[in-house]
Amino acid sequence: MIMSSPFTPKARLSRRSLLTGAAVAASAIALPSALTACSGGDKTKSPSGGSNLPKDLDKAKPVEFGAETEGILYPSPYKGPKARTLPKFADGSTSFRVVVPQDATVVGDWNKNKFSQIMEDTTGVKVQYDAVLVTTPDGSSDLTKINAMIASGDLPDAFMSVGLSRDQISLYGQQGLFTPLEDLIRVYAPGMREMYEQNPDIKQANLAQDGHIYNFGGVNDCFHCRSAGARAFVNKKYLEKVGADMPTTTEEFRSLLQLFKKKNPSGKPGFLPFMGGDVTYDPVDLFMMGPFIYNPGAVAGQAYLKLNNGQVQFVANTDEWREGLRFMRQLYDDGTLTKQTFTIKGDDLTKLGNNGLIGVCRAFNWAAWITMTPGDNQPWEDYIPMTPLKGPQGVQVASWTYGANPFTTSLVITKNCKNPEQLVQWADAQLDLLRIQQSYRGDQPRDWRWAEKGELGETRKQAIYGPGTKSEGAPAGTTWNQYGIMYRSADYRAAGVTDPTVPNLDLIAEKVYQPHAQPEDQFLPSLLFDPSVTAQRGDTEANLTKQVSINMAKFATAELDINSDTAWKNYTSTLDKMGLPAYVKQAQEAYDKRPK
Repeated sequence: MIMSSPFTPKARLSRRSLLTGAAVAASAIALPSALTACSGGDKTKSPSGGSNLPKDLDKAKPVEFGAETEGILYPSPYKGPKARTLPKFADGSTSFRVVVPQDATVVGDWNKNKFSQIMEDTTGVKVQYDAVLVTTPDGSSDLTKINAMIASGDLPDAFMSVGLSRDQISLYGQQGLFTPLEDLIRVYAPGMREMYEQNPDIKQANLAQDGHIYNFGGVNDCFHCRSAGARAFVNKKYLEKVGADMPTTTEEFRSLLQLFKKKNPSGKPGFLPFMGGDVTYDPVDLFMMGPFIYNPGAVAGQAYLKLNNGQVQFVANTDEWREGLRFMRQLYDDGTLTKQTFTIKGDDLTKLGNNGLIGVCRAFNWAAWITMTPGDNQPWEDYIPMTPLKGPQGVQVASWTYGANPFTTSLVITKNCKNPEQLVQWADAQLDLLRIQQSYRGDQPRDWRWAEKGELGETRKQAIYGPGTKSEGAPAGTTWNQYGIMYRSADYRAAGVTDPTVPNLDLIAEKVYQPHAQPEDQFLPSLLFDPSVTAQRGDTEANLTKQVSINMAKFATAELDINSDTAWKNYTSTLDKMGLPAYVKQAQEAYDKRPK
């Protein structure tokens, strides 16, 4: 989502939209037993392996871009998608079955959706969309139906944006269930080739263990998302009322919360000095641990793991982590951090936010906990981003995500597809700038328009697109939300006409949080694990993550004594019994063997 765009549709600012990326990133690896029993893929096959690939692919002439569409302005320099002519390449004689995520709120019926029809009219490719539920009501990933399809052999021609993890895509590809795409991309996908050329790390991130590419992955280079877990917001009017400045240290923060508790600047009953975000996707630990240690968080596949001189380390059992828990316990003893921080969910959180009953909120952004009603003097505008806190030992870390993640939206083509080259062309057509606009933003000129000369984007350079004639956002059933295979580069995201009076989270991330990011060599990149350990590792990770989360709340709220060495030892030894040493060792092996 682009906070600085006044024409960003309200649907994009919903809690559901925030969960889209989180659910994909947190996809549980629950591999069907019928598949885990299969042998691994043949790592000696040629890059053009795959029984459903067209013959003489190595001799085929690559498809090239059409002419650029005239009249569209771009900033300089610019790295991202452009609008070009696209000749229709299919006649609709073949229909493809593509499994997609169910989204009744924004997409509606995929087969009646307006952008679905645009794609058919533009490319000539006829698609039958099979929508399945891939998330639980709280936004967590649920791939039960997808796994059942794969285990039963009831494979569609392709899966699109259903939340398959990198491990799953790599495993199923090596087992011959998914089609290797690198040669198809070389011949039929000029858009993906351009994206790889402009972003070499994206191609690298797509590689499976056997060196093939099974994932036709889009990119959403959300700069401000890189610091999402480290952010918190404080009410500036409440700061003024209690006579306090923006806190910069843990002691100043503690004093501020005590002032909030004592003076209740809201003047309303039920006021809370501090509140965490929705516990499902916006936990408090990255913010609270920043003054003590770099906390990577519960990242799927590598929960609480960081690098130290190339060695993988678990952070949630360290002395520094314990100091962070001691600080949280201090706040609890002060009465400024409550148990509700560890249990709060969406609607309850929004009610508090909308009524001005929160002094400081730890959250991804405003829309995660308060309604962003357009207009002047709205309650959400009173909340400003907090500076990362400095701890007693001088530690001041805003956890930062480095690198590329092409698995947020992806297409994988199965072995059952008889014409994979046509589906690759169809997916590549979605990377065109016009298709990206239609897929995500809606109709032109109602929902968006091309920018005029002199209109500026977030970086104060020439904008590409601006607001449409309507401000309420695209109607339901007209876009694909964020499920299309889009190339939303950083330059593209910054190229929307902006209102300088609207907070710009990208600039906030750059100026407030990036200066305090942990060194990049401490960040553990996305890893691929050997199929023999994937399922068991998923179970271990779930247990470890639950143990850390539950005990964080217990230590912070005095249910367990953080100052008791016995209680701390019980906690850390339980982690070990749950398989922590093997979990770390597997990550180290995967890191050492990662595709380079």
